[in-house]
Amino acid sequence: DVFEEELSADTEAMLESSKEAIDINNHQDLFTAIYNKVNGSTLNLSLLSILYNLYQIDPNSSQSESTWILVEKLTQ
Repeated sequence: DVFEEELSADTEAMLESSKEAIDINNHQDLFTAIYNKVNGSTLNLSLLSILYNLYQIDPNSSQSESTWILVEKLTQ
């Protein structure tokens, strides 16, 4: 009986997560998912600050590539 209840709960959770599946290769989908995750919370301001700082990276700078590599390493 407990097994059946747990199986049912797991199945429901899996179906719910598949509804929220995002294409991690699509920039807009990924951004929207992150935004929706923090929207309305105190983390919203942190996301905005992070985005602004990323925006500040000059793609024409000689340090641009190393900056992006560092950002990627810091977020893993």
